[in-house]
Amino acid sequence: MKACKVFVVPHTHWDREWYMEREKSRMMLVDVIDELLHILKSNDDYVFMLDGQTLLLEDYFSIRPDRKDELIGFIRSGRVSIGPWYILPDEFLVSGEAHIRNFLIGDSVCRELGGKMTIGYLPDSFGHPSQMPQLLSGLGMKEMVFWRGLGPDIDKTELRWRGLDGSVVLGINLPFSYGIGACMPENPDAFVARLKSKIRMLEPLANGNTLLLMNGVDHVAPQRSLPANIAYARNELQGYDLVLSGLKEYLDEVRTGLGEGGESFPETSGELRSGYKAYLLGGTLSTRMYLKQNNALYETLMERYAEPLCVLAEIIAGACTPDHELRHAWKTVLSNQPHDSICGCSVDAVHEEMMLRYRWIRDIVASLLNKAGDALFERKRPDPESVEGSLVVFNPHLQPCTALVPVELTIDERLLRKVNYETGNLDEFDPGTLKGIPSAVLVRDKSGAEFWGRIISVEDLDDMVLSLDTQPEMRRCKRVRFSFAAHKIPALSFSEYTYKFLYEDSAPRRLPIDKQIENDAFRVVWDSGLSALTIEDKNTGYIYQGQNSFEDSGDAGDEYTYSRPGHDGFFLVDPASVRVSTSNKGDSSLMVVDAVLRVPEGLTADRSARSETLVDIGIRTSIELTEGIGRLDIRTEINNTAKDHRLRVLFRLGGPCAFSSAEGIFSVDDRPSTPTDATAFESWIEPPSTNPQKSFVSVESSNKGLTLANRGLPEYELFSDPDGNAVLALTLLRSVGWLSRPDLLARKGNGGWTIATPGAQCLGKHVFEYSIIPHEKSWADSPAPLLAHSFAVPPMAFPESGYGKKLGNKTISLVSTDSASLVLSSLKKVESGAGYILRFWNESAREIHAQLVFGLPVKAVWLVDLAEHRLRALELEDGKYSLDCGAWKVISLELHF
Repeated sequence: MKACKVFVVPHTHWDREWYMEREKSRMMLVDVIDELLHILKSNDDYVFMLDGQTLLLEDYFSIRPDRKDELIGFIRSGRVSIGPWYILPDEFLVSGEAHIRNFLIGDSVCRELGGKMTIGYLPDSFGHPSQMPQLLSGLGMKEMVFWRGLGPDIDKTELRWRGLDGSVVLGINLPFSYGIGACMPENPDAFVARLKSKIRMLEPLANGNTLLLMNGVDHVAPQRSLPANIAYARNELQGYDLVLSGLKEYLDEVRTGLGEGGESFPETSGELRSGYKAYLLGGTLSTRMYLKQNNALYETLMERYAEPLCVLAEIIAGACTPDHELRHAWKTVLSNQPHDSICGCSVDAVHEEMMLRYRWIRDIVASLLNKAGDALFERKRPDPESVEGSLVVFNPHLQPCTALVPVELTIDERLLRKVNYETGNLDEFDPGTLKGIPSAVLVRDKSGAEFWGRIISVEDLDDMVLSLDTQPEMRRCKRVRFSFAAHKIPALSFSEYTYKFLYEDSAPRRLPIDKQIENDAFRVVWDSGLSALTIEDKNTGYIYQGQNSFEDSGDAGDEYTYSRPGHDGFFLVDPASVRVSTSNKGDSSLMVVDAVLRVPEGLTADRSARSETLVDIGIRTSIELTEGIGRLDIRTEINNTAKDHRLRVLFRLGGPCAFSSAEGIFSVDDRPSTPTDATAFESWIEPPSTNPQKSFVSVESSNKGLTLANRGLPEYELFSDPDGNAVLALTLLRSVGWLSRPDLLARKGNGGWTIATPGAQCLGKHVFEYSIIPHEKSWADSPAPLLAHSFAVPPMAFPESGYGKKLGNKTISLVSTDSASLVLSSLKKVESGAGYILRFWNESAREIHAQLVFGLPVKAVWLVDLAEHRLRALELEDGKYSLDCGAWKVISLELHF
């Protein structure tokens, strides 16, 4: 009988920030790598894996530049494994494009240092998306090593995992986590005894006679005694061949023993989001919701605005793309996406620093957008006395777009203070009298068509105008926010508008109807009996009752897991507190609902119930209908005064629905409704809970569809009411006070360290934005995805700008498609060399035949993989390219103009 081969892989799992703040963790990291270098120099047989991420190397070199060459030597000799990632993310909360950038930036760091582990090492993510096999394959990786997410269908450590598009990777499950062999005894006999027990745990789960024993765990240094103890154990363990190695050697042995494709392995498909064998920690989808909102905002700003506009500025206007600034921006975005960071499951100080990094990203992105705008447009600062100005609006989609455009600009600027270079003083000026508050705005397109926008807010502001020619000037002005409906903006292109503010409101009005608004598509009525909206779809005749009702329940959980207290109830809006106002002005109709939610102030001392003392949570909900836009846009503002609770908003379909369809990472995933009988999950480590989404979730019953779009609200749940009808719940806020606790009803055991985190109560003001899209049939057979995408990624306005000489008078659509199913992921420069990457994906379960039309002459097009390696040249005909795109396929093209 062939000896069982046991591969012992020394490693450390390094959470950059978690129960420790970043700098405290970095000081420990310095000690760990210093110790590693000592062991490597003193023992030629020792190898080590640095956790699959390269950000920790940058952290080390920032303190220890003197040891960089020494560590590089061990990396290049293969004794230290690094990469392939920049960080170890949460795989559901970040975008598909962010996953690709995580690899590309990690790859560039690895190339600089001279080595890379080409294995999808994702040891601690809280589940894995259905498209991760396609991502790994497209990035040049054939295997994935992971811990969490396997369901009861797989009971082996080696498996085949088939992605939504059909891609297959070899999966290696770590059934007892990546720390099964951590902190082994120093005493040789005790080492052998522990090793025997671990082998006994692993042997029944292996398909063959090859075992993987990971020697390491969170924030633990390498063990000097390991090589000697393995040598001792070789003499004590009969029938076992012990190998000290990296992951690559283990995987090579697995493939040698069971065939290159692993066809004999059991196979699973779709998402790996089961809590059957390991904690999934699904409550992290809504912990510290403000982090999720900021992540979605700045990912979108980078992927769909800053980077594409910088590329367009280079292609159209000859500007030089700010590659280094864009890389710096992406690194800053990624630095907030490690799983313990973006999941919100760290100590308060960690997340306070994350918010500082988000402010850094805000300033970086603003600078990038300004540079692109300066290159593309003719800037037109209006006369201070004028009430008119100009706009250029950018469409970040592959299809022509009709959408609501948000605009923010300053008006009525007056000099307040500036430096007097003759005297050296900071001179003060009388700003004079500011104009009144604009009451309406009229927008015109190039053809002269008029659109009435809606003034959202006007506020006084002292603004600092920056210049490299002089020191800043400070001006007093008004910041105005308004929106208007732009029609048929060309794909990946621009439309030009002028606007005029009116100080005596002359916008066309319709008489407001009490508690009712409508446009060409919908009639919306406030139902006092349900404390909710009733929506009539004028096109289909469908009626949707019970929309946008609020529900509050207790949360005796922690940052990882939502857990209701043993004694709890649902708290709803107080009907006597509701005040409804409506207005119908111009192209917009608005309903504002002010209400009070009266809820317990927190938990009782024993955490078994909610307190009897009640506090008021004020809620203001604004529902907007716009002519020509087939959705209801909602903005909900709350002032959270309660602790230990979860606030959700509910939407009722009015019929049964067995599953939801939610957009994910290059996917739309079907998930079953929450089962009413939980006894089937009593043996699970963690039973099913809520689900993740990106820009939308959809349900359908008897041809009646309802899609819910959102901006940075990633958690939802589908369940049935007592009558068996479907209810979609969108989580707005989850308030908890502990990183982890051992006493949850919803989870067996502790998920982390029991540390108080009062900041996770999320007290204070919050704003949530989402949209209701009623439709006929399923999401896939309706305009719902396009409407959801234009809500999540609206056109961007550049105030006080015109086409100028660079754009000319004709609109240039860089690339457009005739398929509604193709979704843009990225338009960027290639990582090295000339050319641009256009990446998009087929958001449908069927192969589509589509055509790409280019608005500028194209010299060459290459099909490339996700790592930007060329696969084959493509032929264009008359500036057009026809392609067959498989179901859920991600396509990357290298373009040369």
